[in-house]
This record gives sequence, C-alpha cells and structure tokens, in this order.
Amino acid sequence: MSDVAWTHKWLAAKVNIENIAIKIAGIDMSAAFDTINRETLLKILEDIVNEDEHRMIQFLLSNTIIDTKIIGASDKKPFFSNVGTP
Repeated sequence: MSDVAWTHKWLAAKVNIENIAIKIAGIDMSAAFDTINRETLLKILEDIVNEDEHRMIQFLLSNTIIDTKIIGASDKKPFFSNVGTP
C-alpha cells in the first residue's frame, strides 16, 4: 500500500512542477480471485510448476474454511469453500 501512496505523491508533484495533465484509474482486483475454479487452476499449473510446488499449492487450496464476521450476530458458523483462492 505504501507504493501506491508514494506513486500518487510522486505523480501529484510531477503534475505540479511540469504543469501536465494525468488521469488515474483505480482497479479493484480483490474480487478477481473469488471464483477461480481450483481444479482448472491446478491442471494449468501442472505444466508450469514442478511436482513439489504443485503438491504444495494443492495442499494450500484444500480444506479451506471461511469464517465470517457479522456485526451484531451472536453465532457464526465457519464453512468449507472449494472455489476461489484463500
């Protein structure tokens, strides 16, 4: 996050000094990884990573438990997820 703040300050200073116009677009990529099909991802990675790395990634993606925080809720029930990346 500090890189983003530094870049913004640098661009603001450059605009101020050189009297140029710039446009800044922000893209929220956080949801891009919420619906990844894990089986497809692992199949693609077979040709890219070695066997040990593939096994480690498979382990990290297995048995993913999601625990939610809901303000005002008295009971929370974790649940398993088989899509997306943790």
